[in-house]
Amino acid sequence: MFHRCAGAVFADACLKGLNGVPDIRECSYVQSTITELPFFASKVKLGENGVEEVLGLGPLSDYEKQGLEKHRAYNAIFSFGDSLADTGNFIRSGALAFPVISKLPYGQTFFHHSTGRCSDGRLVIDFIAEAYGLPLLPPYMEHSKGQNFSSGVNFAIAGATALDAKFFHDRNLGSLLWTNKSLTDQLNWFKELKSSLCTTKKGNRQKFIKFLRFLKLTFCHSRL
Repeated sequence: MFHRCAGAVFADACLKGLNGVPDIRECSYVQSTITELPFFASKVKLGENGVEEVLGLGPLSDYEKQGLEKHRAYNAIFSFGDSLADTGNFIRSGALAFPVISKLPYGQTFFHHSTGRCSDGRLVIDFIAEAYGLPLLPPYMEHSKGQNFSSGVNFAIAGATALDAKFFHDRNLGSLLWTNKSLTDQLNWFKELKSSLCTTKKGNRQKFIKFLRFLKLTFCHSRL
């Protein structure tokens, strides 16, 4: 009975909105960006075009805040790869004295200055972070003592290879490399950082469970 009543109330609200009645508001399960979740039950403003606006959450109690945090899709992103995902490690590595990506037009369309991305704007990893309500990933080589990487960090570095640099140098192919950093180096950086993010085995398991699946996405950026 409750579901039928709720359905009737919502249908009535939709009809009023479609007929031009102003300021019709109802709750609905809709696609939105007000949380990190792609769909969320929210108050919406209905009008002649259907849902015209997804309204904000409004004030939340501490209990509601904890519940929302618990159900976030991902708590952090840890990115590995090469130029498709590098947000600034290459220019900080000193691999080239005057890397072209350190100057405009790189970065000009969004950041309005060079960030070390091999793009004039954002990368796919930036859009992924934004879609999940997480900050853009800082490059690992920019880290300073005490910096908080709890929302993730980017280990990717332009020109990185899946095989260690020694493999290429042993075959007289070292001159073709942009950098001597490989996927192995990135994984070692991750191992070094991991101990600072969690201090217990239980904490490690609980914290990392929400981003382990994401590693498959970012690993695809490595040149295999």
